[in-house]
Amino acid sequence: MPLRDGVPLAVVLADDTSYDIQSPVINTVPGAMEIQEVFERAQWAAQSGAAAAYAPYLRKSPLPGMPAKAVLIQMAKGDQTAIQPRVTQGVRAGDLADRTTFYRNDLAFAEDNRVPRNSHQVMSLVANSVQLVREIAHGAQEQIAVFFASDGTVVIHPEPRRFFEVPIVLPLPEGLNYIP
Repeated sequence: MPLRDGVPLAVVLADDTSYDIQSPVINTVPGAMEIQEVFERAQWAAQSGAAAAYAPYLRKSPLPGMPAKAVLIQMAKGDQTAIQPRVTQGVRAGDLADRTTFYRNDLAFAEDNRVPRNSHQVMSLVANSVQLVREIAHGAQEQIAVFFASDGTVVIHPEPRRFFEVPIVLPLPEGLNYIP
């Protein structure tokens, strides 16, 4: 599946050679369009569970009789579970970039390589043995707590500030951005 905007996918093979794989831009293979159509239909069928399908109704275009919702999105660079292209799809669909906090796991890992490479759980690791990980987790959780305590009216910049973009700096990251 190609990444958005032609972002290349960096791969490292078992023999440590690396390649950037670019999404194809021209179709000359017989049957390729039919295969693409299967992918498109499967993606359409899966939309019932996709955040992007619901995001426009949160704030931008609430459903009739429903108020706009207070929204806070926390996303992390290099998250291998909630991958960036999927999260940013929801952010774009709901016009929620101004309500999105971006945790820069790449910067934290560069500062202390004991920070987990997969950033998905970092924000919940308040009992981790690495002090920097605990500080990041406490900061992210404090942001959520303040947001809830204020009924969604206050969004703070978590500490340590150097690892968080509040709101996310555009353009939205579209690559996977995993730490090798």
